[in-house]
Amino acid sequence: MSENDKTPTPSTPDPVENVVGASTRYGSRSGSVLAQVQVDTGRLSRRATRNALIFIALGLLSFALPIIEFDPPVQGQKYWSVLDVSQRPQSETGESNSRGGLFDFGATFAKMMVIPFEFVYAFYATLVIAAAATLLLPFRKLVLGISLTGMALLFVPFRGGLGMMRVLQTSTFQSNRGGDLRIIWVLFGIEFALVAVIAWTDPGVR
Repeated sequence: MSENDKTPTPSTPDPVENVVGASTRYGSRSGSVLAQVQVDTGRLSRRATRNALIFIALGLLSFALPIIEFDPPVQGQKYWSVLDVSQRPQSETGESNSRGGLFDFGATFAKMMVIPFEFVYAFYATLVIAAAATLLLPFRKLVLGISLTGMALLFVPFRGGLGMMRVLQTSTFQSNRGGDLRIIWVLFGIEFALVAVIAWTDPGVR
């Protein structure tokens, strides 16, 4: 060999050592990143569950509170609870049947403007379902869906545009058992809205 052929060749690193070194060097870094990644389970956090149950319980307690106003008072009592109204026959709290004829359009229109008291029971049943879901199946989307359903029920008794015109023209929500249901509508509107906000804004369990 000539002296020119004796030029030292650059040493190449061992590929195995490089791979091992890279895997070792970046392995701990990738492991720390993976440790920080948390999977969203879709469930309510403990704080959100507690807050939702508190608001739902307050709504259910209103069943025994005198929140229905009768004007004029019935049997000397102006404010009745949902429990009191539900335990009395309709003839004692509501208006008597209309005596109009078959084609009495005035009586028919007035009847359409009266809210069936059974919707009040539907509101409380929706709260019970929301409470059961929060305790047994505390998934955010489920609780949110139940709350939005409750909010939609608030508009059903008004029978579309005609009912909405009634809301704008009158200051009372008269039921077929008598009494003004405005407080109940406002109460349940707030209840369902708060539970929906809690479910929507909750970061969940990770």
